[in-house]
Amino acid sequence: MRKRRDLTGQKFGRLEVLKMVADLNGRSTAWCYCECGKFSFPQGRNLLNGRTQSCGCLRQERLQAASRAAVITHGHCKYKNPTPEYVAYGAAKYRCSESGCYYKEGIKFLFPSFEEFYKELGPKPSPKHSVDRYPNKYGNYEPGNVRWATQSEQNLNRRPSSEWKKAA
Repeated sequence: MRKRRDLTGQKFGRLEVLKMVADLNGRSTAWCYCECGKFSFPQGRNLLNGRTQSCGCLRQERLQAASRAAVITHGHCKYKNPTPEYVAYGAAKYRCSESGCYYKEGIKFLFPSFEEFYKELGPKPSPKHSVDRYPNKYGNYEPGNVRWATQSEQNLNRRPSSEWKKAA
């Protein structure tokens, strides 16, 4: 039978070993106190090989940091408060999706990312502006064929209603 190492008093990552105990299977288990204030009971070998460094709070922090970085890489998609530009991007993308109104007409959304969309259009000039396909009103949402336009500008760029009936 192997001799158990006493890790009492040692620190592994965020965990400080308070006492060594044996679990029901006879494995060496540590009773640890984490820097976050919780207790944890990892196996001694997992502490020694570096596999366990916290009660789980470290993993949670890393996941939250990764998701925060993904959400606000460009600073426009803030949680529950997206910018008007990001809303317009999402709306245009939706109109071209399978459940959107332009899908059956074959109109595509060809911007690979919000960053490309924003680089093409820039900031929204006013709350009265929205995305318009211009100069080719029959074309896709793509670089060179989008602009910020007011409702009156969009009305001038509209297709006749007879064309809509043909497309439907």
